[in-house]
Amino acid sequence: AAKLNQIHADSILEAARTQTATQKGFDSPGKEKPLFGICNSRSLRGSLPAGKVTYRDVYSALPFTEENYVTMKVTGQMVLDEIEDDLRDKATELAVPCNLQYSYDPKRPEGNRVVEISWGNGQKLDPKAEYVIVSNETMSRKAAFKNAKDKRVLGPVQPLFFEAIKKSSPLSNNADARVKRL
Repeated sequence: AAKLNQIHADSILEAARTQTATQKGFDSPGKEKPLFGICNSRSLRGSLPAGKVTYRDVYSALPFTEENYVTMKVTGQMVLDEIEDDLRDKATELAVPCNLQYSYDPKRPEGNRVVEISWGNGQKLDPKAEYVIVSNETMSRKAAFKNAKDKRVLGPVQPLFFEAIKKSSPLSNNADARVKRL
């Protein structure tokens, strides 16, 4: 399931970057390319079988036809708050980052469990800086992002996931090490 979640998250980052780059008025506020993304892991409701995968299999894994992906401008602190909120839930279903990596220590006090966080090729996340990110709508509605600016719905997630599964064939279960538990 971890690899499928990563494919899901990566597909919306790629689509948002392509879509914002081709839209008229790209330089206007709210139309910047997202630097990274974060999605909730609960969007996927199943796994895919070994061997041949059908449309029905993929639809069963991500059955939400109304879920959209959005870009928004957030602070680094908002991103940290969301990750810390997930870590409060005993780290069973952490948010899925794309082009974002972090490590955490579950033994540290609540609210201070993230040890290190960076995006891209190791740029440190600055809690005070603003970043344009992409997410699925469900994640964008969470408390940590309630004050996000320039929220823009770009389109449905499901077709992006279907296309990403096709591109990723044959699928591997090896997930990238985006989140590290210390």
